[in-house]
Amino acid sequence: MTNRTISLSEELDEQLKKEENASGLIAQLLTQYYKLNVNKIEDIETRQKSIEEERKKFQEKYSEDYAILENRKQIIKKEVETLEQLKERQRTRREEQVKSILDWFKSSVGREMTNEELSNYLFRYDNETGFNMYKFVDELKEK
Repeated sequence: MTNRTISLSEELDEQLKKEENASGLIAQLLTQYYKLNVNKIEDIETRQKSIEEERKKFQEKYSEDYAILENRKQIIKKEVETLEQLKERQRTRREEQVKSILDWFKSSVGREMTNEELSNYLFRYDNETGFNMYKFVDELKEK
């Protein structure tokens, strides 16, 4: 056992003089203090390591998920752009087709095609197999 000197206030010194085993009491209190503090420090360090590991795992997972999400966003964006481009090409092609139909009709029949005739022709062209401008013009001539 080691003897050490500690400084105490007078009031505390008076109370310790009344104790039968003041030295044992002080030793017991110090032992409990260090046990509690050492355990608290170890618990805190253990929890700190645990939190750090969880944070790293979360960051890794978040980074992977973010990368996957960004990649998926780019794919969707390209798909949307492709769909928009496809719709635009179809619209342009349809406009060119209508213009061509109107021009051909005017050159063959000698007059402008009405909107009703155009709608009728396009509907039948889209829905009747083998229907074409020649049949349409022949039907108009027969009427």
